[in-house]
Amino acid sequence: MLRRGMYQSFGLALVGLALAVALAALLSPLQTTHTSTRVGFSFPGFEHGEYPDKSKFQPDDILAPRIISAAMQRIGISTDKDLQNKIRNALQIEGIIPDTVVKNRDKLRSLGQAVPAYLPDEYLLTLTLSRSFPLSKDQREKLILEIVNVAVQDFKRNFGELPIAFGSAFEALRSADLPEYEIVFNAEMDSLNTYLTAQIATAKAFRSPTTNLSFEDLQEQAILFSRIRLNVSVQL
Repeated sequence: MLRRGMYQSFGLALVGLALAVALAALLSPLQTTHTSTRVGFSFPGFEHGEYPDKSKFQPDDILAPRIISAAMQRIGISTDKDLQNKIRNALQIEGIIPDTVVKNRDKLRSLGQAVPAYLPDEYLLTLTLSRSFPLSKDQREKLILEIVNVAVQDFKRNFGELPIAFGSAFEALRSADLPEYEIVFNAEMDSLNTYLTAQIATAKAFRSPTTNLSFEDLQEQAILFSRIRLNVSVQL
């Protein structure tokens, strides 16, 4: 009787193990995986929660559709709208708050003091997708890193400083005679035109989110400005 009971228990254990393995195999495609990277922000105005143009800083601007689409395209993933929306919905960016900051804020609360607003300067960007989602582990890692790269380049196009070669005309004109005005002015406009031509080649479809101007628009305005200024100087 004892031996028979042992056989039955062993048999039931094997059945339970088989069921557990089968259930795990069924649920495995439904399990999610997390792919993350840390993102740091630092630029003039950040300490006040503002972009350099004084507009409000939003960490989830890094998840704008144009950025996700460009990142997908760069690593060779289809930019199908449905796939793009699924990926965007699977992305999340959360502020990383150091333990020391949390402790200091808790201490202020315990003392009954006002706790100032805190803006993290480092964030965790996470992509959460099921194992069965049609992106390999390598593609997920490349995608999340490329999103950051595209966002950095987008920021530079919007708020980056002009090359050092620009801006020297005003200094030069302070010590220049009137006949030299046209020479200095033309040199500056040539540099600007060369710069804008290069930007048009690399980002023809780009438009500023604040002015809606493209690099081509800026080039046209620069050319018009140069003609007006030269006409004024000739009349003078």
